[in-house]
Amino acid sequence: MELFPSELPPGAAAFLDAAKARVAGDPERLKELLPPPPRTVGKGFLPAGQITPWPGGGTLERGALRTCDAAAIALLGSAGDLPQGLMLDLFQHGDQEERILVLRSLAALPLGPDTGPLME
Repeated sequence: MELFPSELPPGAAAFLDAAKARVAGDPERLKELLPPPPRTVGKGFLPAGQITPWPGGGTLERGALRTCDAAAIALLGSAGDLPQGLMLDLFQHGDQEERILVLRSLAALPLGPDTGPLME
């Protein structure tokens, strides 16, 4: 499932590939790797279009996501099963942008133990 436009800012693809590899081995690395995407891949909206099927069923409108949202989804997805409390920690200790990334990523991730508390 390809979320990104074919053109990313210089260095963005390399950053994302390296970050995905790092979180795949250690999900706790998300604490340091979730903040950079708005600066490294940008905040522009993805081109319009639908992604079907989407994990969990349904359809996702690409144009509703910013490039950094898609990067956060890719990072969180690369981490595999997240330890309980990690998403809450990322949200509670993140700045405004990091909180937005966590919340926007929820639509793309399987339901987990942190989903309910984040939606309250």
